[in-house]
Amino acid sequence: MRAFLLSLLCLFLCVKGAMSQKLSPEAEISILTCDPGEELYSLFGHSAIRVQDPISNMDLVFNYGTFDFSTPNFYMKFAQGRLDYLLSVSDYERFITSYKREKRSVYSQKLLLNPQQKQQLFEALLINYKPENRAYKYDFFMDNCATRIDEIIRNNIAGDWEFTQVPSKLGETYRTGIAPYLANSDWLNLGLNIVLGAPTDHLQKGLFLPDILKDNYTDATLNGKPIVANTRTLYDAQFVYSKTAFLLSPVFIFYLAAFLILLGSIFIPEKMHFADFILFFALGIAGSIIAFLWFAADHTATNDNWNIFWALPTHFIMAFVILFQHQKSKFTHYYFLVTLIIVCTLLIFMVFPQLFSIFNYAPLAFPFEMIIPILLCIIFRSLGIVRKKS
Repeated sequence: MRAFLLSLLCLFLCVKGAMSQKLSPEAEISILTCDPGEELYSLFGHSAIRVQDPISNMDLVFNYGTFDFSTPNFYMKFAQGRLDYLLSVSDYERFITSYKREKRSVYSQKLLLNPQQKQQLFEALLINYKPENRAYKYDFFMDNCATRIDEIIRNNIAGDWEFTQVPSKLGETYRTGIAPYLANSDWLNLGLNIVLGAPTDHLQKGLFLPDILKDNYTDATLNGKPIVANTRTLYDAQFVYSKTAFLLSPVFIFYLAAFLILLGSIFIPEKMHFADFILFFALGIAGSIIAFLWFAADHTATNDNWNIFWALPTHFIMAFVILFQHQKSKFTHYYFLVTLIIVCTLLIFMVFPQLFSIFNYAPLAFPFEMIIPILLCIIFRSLGIVRKKS
């Protein structure tokens, strides 16, 4: 504990001294890119800026991806997208050690800047680090550790910038941009795609992912000259990601559930009360989460989420109605008749995504194959409840 406090004191003195420091001609500024990790918060990688000056023995990392766990109502603010993210500063050795511990590779791109440009960028970082400036409202697509780095570099290094791999020029949406990072986790892929709304299918407007930032700066030019000297590997983890086994994947489990529900609906329709309760209770919970993230949260990525049409929050209430209602009412009949019509319509649009062009929408990149069996379950049981005589 004493060693930890001493290191914090040294870092504080180092940063405080840097506030008024002029960089030497030997100073270097680099973009650091870190590979994705296994945890959700690290799934899409990370970016930071490193400032080295061998003359003054300074080696600092400016990190836009930190937050304060002691914030009041931390988890609620995090869920609502109202948690302040912070620019923090650490020494390089502490930074690289944490990524070695997590077995995440780290890459460095040295920026080709003249002494005046280095000093200007360094001073901008220090101003950004002041207590009144360091906090910002994180946005998964528009304002994060990667976009902040691109913004502070281009805002403080004037000139004619040119990027050759801008995703929007290649027709890449936010959903297609994050898809490769979800390929090894089918359940997480399904969950995120369900809670992410229509903005996810817009064309990417910025370099919102660390890898996109790294790839674009690799070939970027400033006034016709390369801006990056080279890309070096500072730590090579050679991490191997494990993929979800097919028998444990949502596609297999949901199609198996759809098959069993179909058999039950045909051969034992009078004994499907509890199965109906589980199905619509789960759908109601999913719909409530979707509604919360759409209407009660500040995440732009979860707005306009049309998955709410098959995961209606009202299914939560109807699950208990089904469980305890001994005779079918007209309300129950018409409720599930409307549900049946909506879900059948959605299924048609998913099987033929080109129909989205009718509403001037591009075909979605949603992994529809994962939720088609869920829709089949809803259709089978809604039809069973509608056809129920009493």
